[in-house]
Amino acid sequence: MKKKITIILLLAIVSVGSVSAQRIGLEGSYNTGLLHSKKSGDDKTNAFHGWDALFRYEQFLDSASHWSLNIGLGWRYIAGRYGVEWYIPYSTCTRFTHEIVVPLDLAYYFDLNEKKRFRLSVFGGPRMGMGLFGSYGNHYYMATREYDKVNPYNGSFRGGEMNRVSLAVGAGVGIEWYGLMAKVNYDFPCTNLAHDGLPDELYRHQFRFTVGYMLDLRPIIKRRRENKIPIFQRENRQMFGQQQTQSKRKKDKKEKKEEPRKRGPQVGVTTGL
Repeated sequence: MKKKITIILLLAIVSVGSVSAQRIGLEGSYNTGLLHSKKSGDDKTNAFHGWDALFRYEQFLDSASHWSLNIGLGWRYIAGRYGVEWYIPYSTCTRFTHEIVVPLDLAYYFDLNEKKRFRLSVFGGPRMGMGLFGSYGNHYYMATREYDKVNPYNGSFRGGEMNRVSLAVGAGVGIEWYGLMAKVNYDFPCTNLAHDGLPDELYRHQFRFTVGYMLDLRPIIKRRRENKIPIFQRENRQMFGQQQTQSKRKKDKKEKKEEPRKRGPQVGVTTGL
């Protein structure tokens, strides 16, 4: 089931990527939340934090620029731990992971002024993560030595302690002023992060606080379309324009010469007493 969902999401990403972007931008996010463990519950040791760095591009779906479809591609770093006392007494499991993240959002913008420089947005959609590398290990409270860290993915697609592919559905709100934006959203997990061979299930509930900037490409695209004329056509237009100017000058000069003839000879009027 997970593979089918991943394939569908990848196809959606490719279809969106085939459309030319109207806005592009960069954003950075701070992530925090809870890693829900089926065995240990949601105690205080299950908190995590991290950072996102994303490149986004956006395509508007209507002429009023209210509905849009946007996609991001970036890097995510997550650091956290969760309690494993049910498995190893007096210990927690600590992880540091690096992932590729691909969010796909459908957004709606509310204009807060007439020039659309100040806008409120609501958005939501699927998120896909692909684990690259990282480290994890069990920390013993009673131990005096540090634990050994190993790769949580173990170098294979479904090996190690964690699955590489993660899917979630997110929703949030944002505000934008002259391209500068601030957003907050929540991602609900759809897949188990723990490998199938583990006796536990892990789900990452994530809150994200984002700031960034979006550059509007539509004025640039409009100018390029207006100037997208072959060189020979430009030269022909220039020559045609010059010929029209010259012919108009000749016509004006001719009309000035013929103007006294049309009026005829002027006869003076005299009066005498």
